[in-house]
This record gives sequence, C-alpha cells and structure tokens, in this order.
Amino acid sequence: MSAPVFFIRGYIGEGRNTSASVSGFLAMHASEAVDIIVNSPGGDALEGAAILAEIEAHGRARCIVRGVAASSASLLICGASKIVMHRAAYMMLHLPWTMTVGDSEAHRKAAELLEKVGRTDAEVYATSSGQPLSRVKTWLAQELWLDAKESVALGFADLIEESGQGESPAKHDYSAHSGAPSALMRLAQENGWVAEPPKSKMETSNA
Repeated sequence: MSAPVFFIRGYIGEGRNTSASVSGFLAMHASEAVDIIVNSPGGDALEGAAILAEIEAHGRARCIVRGVAASSASLLICGASKIVMHRAAYMMLHLPWTMTVGDSEAHRKAAELLEKVGRTDAEVYATSSGQPLSRVKTWLAQELWLDAKESVALGFADLIEESGQGESPAKHDYSAHSGAPSALMRLAQENGWVAEPPKSKMETSNA
C-alpha cells in the first residue's frame, strides 16, 4: 500500500503550502509513514521553519524533491526522516533576505531578524547534512545550488529517485539568482517568469 501524500508546490506560505495545512495532514496520519512531494522555489522563511518543525515532530515523513527545493523549501525538508531527490531536481541554500519599508529603526530590526534566521538555518543544515557549521555558513553566503548527485554527496539528501515521475521546476524568476543553473534561468526566460514581482515576505537561503 502506498503512503499518503501531501504536495507542496509553489511558494511557501501561499495556498496549502503552510504549516497549518501540513500539520492537519500529518495529524490525520499520525501513526503512518507519509510522503511529502516538494517542488518550490521557497518563500516565507518563518513559515518554512514552522513546516520543518511539523515534519520533524511527525517522525515518519519522507520528503521527495521533484523539480526544485530552494530557499525555505530546502530548509523544511530537513525535518524529514528521509530526503529523496529526483534525478533531475535541484536544491538551493542561501542566506535569508527580505524587503523592509520604514525608518532606520525598522531596517535595523529587520537586519537583526535576518541574522537570527540565518544562524538558525545554518545550524539546521549542518545538523541535517553532517557538514561543519563553518562550511555551511560559507555556502549560505555564496548561495549554493546542487543537483541530485551533489545533494546526496554533500549529505543534504539521502537517495536519488531514478524512476519517479519528475516535474518541471516551480514557477519563479530564477534569473534573480546569479548562481542558478543555466537550465533554470533559461526556463524562467522561456516562460516569461523574469518580470514577476516578489511573492514572499522573506526568502530564506537556506530560504
């Protein structure tokens, strides 16, 4: 019998891509192993962290990346009992960023929050992957893009899904990321995603 499945597709924090929706699904299958299919460019950093906590608390959730798990989407999968990457999928980790409107104090508070989120994210990635914290911090500052083989080799994923059905990466302006794979940048150009305005409250690098 196949495991119950929950889909996270698109921006974190939008539609059903919320901790409340994930929590509800996991509560209905509290004693079962479940699969969470992820194809997301990221989104709300704090919402991604909340989803991670829900997945981690369940204890029997496998996350399968098909398409892309970038920013906060790459963070939330760290709560899974097993992380599987489709052979054509990508993962991205980076430092959190946001847009702030207000006076100097508002910008200072936003910067302090970003630094806190960045430190927490780095610790999560280091624990999940087994990589040294200092190395993870360097990768986050540089914006790290990984294919399936690299994700497994560096400990950010456990297995490569060779026969599963892949998905086209989620809609996003990948050209906004200088280190994004050329295939993703080309996809954004071909589909007219480049001019799309920001969708999230805070993108984390992770998200």
